[in-house]
Amino acid sequence: MRHAESVVLPSNSTFDTSTYAYFTHTSNANLSFRTGGVNAARRKRRPPLQEYIRHLIFVDLSEQSIADVLKRLLRLPWAECEW
Repeated sequence: MRHAESVVLPSNSTFDTSTYAYFTHTSNANLSFRTGGVNAARRKRRPPLQEYIRHLIFVDLSEQSIADVLKRLLRLPWAECEW
């Protein structure tokens, strides 16, 4: 794999900053394509019940919905859960 540091850039008078910007842009795009998006965050797989609990707490919960979210959490089958 060729990195931008190992590529010899032309040193003639027609080489300007726009050419360098294009070269850098295409090199970065090519590198990110080849690595398969290593920097992309992977979503952790959780059981549906845990996903629902996380949804209630992190998405639905607000100062106005505390009572409603608490009712939904209390209705869950806590005795059957394995943690």
